[in-house]
Amino acid sequence: MVKIADQLGKNCNRSIRMASGGRAEMEAAYRFMDNPKVTPEKIPSPHRQSTLDRVGQRNVALLVHDTTELDLTRLSHQAHGGGPLSHDSRFGSYLHPLVAFTAEGLA
Repeated sequence: MVKIADQLGKNCNRSIRMASGGRAEMEAAYRFMDNPKVTPEKIPSPHRQSTLDRVGQRNVALLVHDTTELDLTRLSHQAHGGGPLSHDSRFGSYLHPLVAFTAEGLA
């Protein structure tokens, strides 16, 4: 998963086929994504649980929330799957991260 995310992140404007290092890497990425054991909920699950464990060991933790627009608007080719943002001509989605801080730093 880390290698796939790294390859796609470095080539986010390309298709999976073009972003992969070759045929074997492309097929591995598609097999990973087609695996029924891999779900959007399960991918961050270990990180989420370890964060909850660390926060639970503290008397005080600040949970800081933010909202960020992920603008998918394109002049030449509109990306699919986005909804309206703060203006009718812009499309994308909203990201609502929640970050836990303790007196020592990030939890």
